[in-house]
Amino acid sequence: MSLITNLKQSFFKYPLLFGGFILFVTAIFSSGYDFADEHFQILEFANYKLGNTTASTLPWEFEAQMRPGLQAFIAFAVVKFFHFFSISNPFLIAGMLRIISLILVLIAIKLMVRAINKVSEINISTEILYGFFILTWFFPYNFVRFSSENWSGAFFAMGMALYLLNISGKKSRMILVAGILCGFSFVFRYQTAFMIGGLGLWMIFIAKDKLKNIFLFALGNMIAILIGIIIDRWLYGNWVLSFWNYLDFNLIQDKVSEFGILPWWFYFEVIFNKATPPFGILLIVSFLWVCIKFPKHVITWVSIPFVLIHIIIGHKELRFLYPLMLFVPVYIALFIDNISKNKAFDMLFKNRYFKGFISFLIALNIMLLVLMCFKPADEMISFYNKLYNLSGYQKTELITIGSENPYFRGGKNLAITYYKKENLNFRQLQSDTLLANSLLTDNNTCYMYAVKKFDARSKFEMNGMHFSKIYQTYPQWVENFNFNNWMARTKVWTIYEVKK
Repeated sequence: MSLITNLKQSFFKYPLLFGGFILFVTAIFSSGYDFADEHFQILEFANYKLGNTTASTLPWEFEAQMRPGLQAFIAFAVVKFFHFFSISNPFLIAGMLRIISLILVLIAIKLMVRAINKVSEINISTEILYGFFILTWFFPYNFVRFSSENWSGAFFAMGMALYLLNISGKKSRMILVAGILCGFSFVFRYQTAFMIGGLGLWMIFIAKDKLKNIFLFALGNMIAILIGIIIDRWLYGNWVLSFWNYLDFNLIQDKVSEFGILPWWFYFEVIFNKATPPFGILLIVSFLWVCIKFPKHVITWVSIPFVLIHIIIGHKELRFLYPLMLFVPVYIALFIDNISKNKAFDMLFKNRYFKGFISFLIALNIMLLVLMCFKPADEMISFYNKLYNLSGYQKTELITIGSENPYFRGGKNLAITYYKKENLNFRQLQSDTLLANSLLTDNNTCYMYAVKKFDARSKFEMNGMHFSKIYQTYPQWVENFNFNNWMARTKVWTIYEVKK
């Protein structure tokens, strides 16, 4: 029996175990953050409450009190848990947050598959549906993110699935739990209100559910929002309705437009490009097909309000749609199941050229999946890790030239403090000519010189000091492919240890 056959049988028998392994590998290697909000408005907020940084280093949203504190509180609690066992390595703890994220997503996938099979009567096997969730190339990378988009989507998917699984049952408490989960999805990311609203309207007009169930679901939402308000009090130090501040700033005052306005078709264009055209076309067509062909389906009622509001709002980013990511496999499954019943499409599926094209797409997807499983989210994370793990010295001093500082990434006063060791100090010089022996005054200090450019030299001397390269953004083997000296024109960090 071939290896591929064995893998197929293993996946079909244990799809969640197989998917869990893929997500775990991705969580280990996908270090750092994908978007700035994932770090600065969660981990840095938690670091502030831990007493490791000041409010002046936080993004402006903290002063405006317009971001939820729930996820920062979770990060704070996880850090405290590890500190209890004398584990303080921020990279390890951040990795654990990604592992917690993947566990949430796996639970959401399990519940979603059960719920969708109950309400949709999809003829595609459960294993194939799991395959769409787990093996689509860009899913694992996003499913392990400790981001508001990922957690909001996972909590909403769990809440909606629990509701669908108990809509005709007698377990009223599960409807309450479903409401609490959906309420937390709002607390994590306020835009999810449009998904919750769509689900609520579907309950009333399509499912025609009992008033008791609708009340319990709404009560669950209120309980979660109340918990969110209490946690915001913990974060900001005063009672505040952060979701109202968010609404007031972004929609009523329309300040969000100051960050750039994009046309209504932006999301279709960026999905087409970012997902790679073959998969992007499938995703867009599947979504539109489901909305048109299944107007009464719960997925349609949940998705359309959420997508429309983001199309209407001028400022657009692809990540704004990420809470819907757990519904993408359902769009595709419904689309494929529906068209497979059409004789014209049935003939197409039997065409050998079309089969060859599908085989090419599968191979492309697998290659991209492997790449994304081992891709770090942030190339700078290895830089921070290197400086954090320096040992044998009481403190470290990082010398940089000009205004460049690798720990200031989001603006003049917006600092990466979560990954910074307490004994790391900065010294900024106006030019490298000011580097002199007199700087190295403390034998208990490790002196590092960081410059944002590639240098092929492993050692050199300057101004009476010895420089030994200990880190560069690119791995050493990449230098073998430095054709036409392209690396010299790239902006990458190099670190040298400086000694007399």
